[in-house]
Amino acid sequence: HCILCGAAALGGSVTLEDWVVLGGQASLAHATHVEKKARLGGLSGASGRVAGNETYTFAPIVPVREGHRIWRYFRRLPEILKRLRRIEARLGM
Repeated sequence: HCILCGAAALGGSVTLEDWVVLGGQASLAHATHVEKKARLGGLSGASGRVAGNETYTFAPIVPVREGHRIWRYFRRLPEILKRLRRIEARLGM
């Protein structure tokens, strides 16, 4: 048994083991193998082998906890860039 939500896309020769969940518009490339109990969030994308018993996000996929960390820093990039420019100005770079 697997759950594929709206507009999930599977390339040719994709293998889904038991209890896989694909969120809406998640996509799997040709010949991807998804192991048991893997969960891919909406709009995520994967290729190759997807380890089981894990929840993933983004494209290419990352474990959801890592994805949350990435998103936290991504949102702060403008602030980080301003700080970097100030430091470089002080150092005369």
